[in-house]
Amino acid sequence: MAKHIDQLVENTQVALGKMSSYSQEQVDSIVEAMIEAGIQNAEKLGVMAYEETQMGRPEHKVAKNISATKVNGDFLRGKKSVGIIGEKDGIIEIAEPYGVIAGLCPTTNPTSTVMFKAIIALKGRNTIIFSFHPRAQKCGAASAQLMLDAAVKAGAPENCIQWVEEPSLEKTDYLMKHPGVSLILATGGSAMVKAAYSSGHPAYGVGPGNIPAYIEKSADIKSTVQNLIMSKTFDNGLICASEQNLIFDDKDFSEKVLEEFEKNGCFIVNAEQKEKITKTLFDAETGLPNIEVVGKPAMKVAELAGFSVPDNTQVLLVPLDAIGAGDKLSGEKLSPVLGYIVTSSRAEAIKTACQMLEYKGAGHSATIHSRDDKAFGEYFMAVPANRVLLNQPSVLGAVGGEYNNLNPTFTLGCGTQGGNSISDNLQYFHLLNIKRAARPK
Repeated sequence: MAKHIDQLVENTQVALGKMSSYSQEQVDSIVEAMIEAGIQNAEKLGVMAYEETQMGRPEHKVAKNISATKVNGDFLRGKKSVGIIGEKDGIIEIAEPYGVIAGLCPTTNPTSTVMFKAIIALKGRNTIIFSFHPRAQKCGAASAQLMLDAAVKAGAPENCIQWVEEPSLEKTDYLMKHPGVSLILATGGSAMVKAAYSSGHPAYGVGPGNIPAYIEKSADIKSTVQNLIMSKTFDNGLICASEQNLIFDDKDFSEKVLEEFEKNGCFIVNAEQKEKITKTLFDAETGLPNIEVVGKPAMKVAELAGFSVPDNTQVLLVPLDAIGAGDKLSGEKLSPVLGYIVTSSRAEAIKTACQMLEYKGAGHSATIHSRDDKAFGEYFMAVPANRVLLNQPSVLGAVGGEYNNLNPTFTLGCGTQGGNSISDNLQYFHLLNIKRAARPK
């Protein structure tokens, strides 16, 4: 085990030494080649990811691959990451690579996360070693190989991108603690992120999502419902940035919105069905989402829970009894199951959103649907979330680049509230050592 990891680190350190002398033009040429290869193979890798993990939807895996390459590439193009990158107030900023990066990748977004991390790593003249989730080893390795081949063909040094064969917890732990590694990019479960922060190296991790969606009574009902269904069904609710619970501030308005959901293929469960869903969705021992249900379509979730729903049901809507441990469904569900709760005022609705985030998901993201700018302001000032989205599908808005001008990313920092070192959407500039030269005043 140790010999294999030692060799990977040695290989990437040699490549790092060569990359460190590359010009901005050389780097950008390499990155463009990687982006183009990713775009050309987005469909193939998306289907491969679905077939291996059996999670989500293949067409949405493809869309995520496009986001990791084309959308990310549009953001990166023209941005400096080599040598002098700026000067202001007598301070000259010089970008240098971090070094060898350990990239830990999840089973939920296996191919897109690999391509995204490889591209932003090499944009900063870093090298990277991947450790894939065991359930996504083949598609992860195929993505890394594609990025490596494209990079080398465009002039990058051999072994600038490497990966662990036959993954195990022991190998990943050894890689994270290896003295030749400079930084860890940990995208995955809480245990993995905690291990990364405990490795002795700098690390960027993510936190769990439990995204509240406040539907304020001035919201446009039709567009709000369409946005929420689009978001919650994207990759079958697999992404941590998807909405988990709806919050209403008016009972009469909530009934109109729920009626619109039903018109659009959503099913409101009763108390008996809710109990069955709770038992099915969560592992009895860990309390975490059941891996056999994660990323499955709504009809399959209902079937596994032991009840039937109309054909083509898109989302299961579940009334919540409480926020927190008193109702497990008020937490992250990673499936097209959407909780909802009705409050009696804006203040109570905002307080409820804060409680949801503090229960599970502090620092991640929150959404509001409203035509009242004052309500938006009160909401974003109050909630403990680092991305607050107005009138957008959360799963596509939080990752940035398409619905807004947030940094496009596949690693969502949750700040100190979520136990992370950054609150931003991770990008290439987080992988640069910035040296500063100061002129006298």
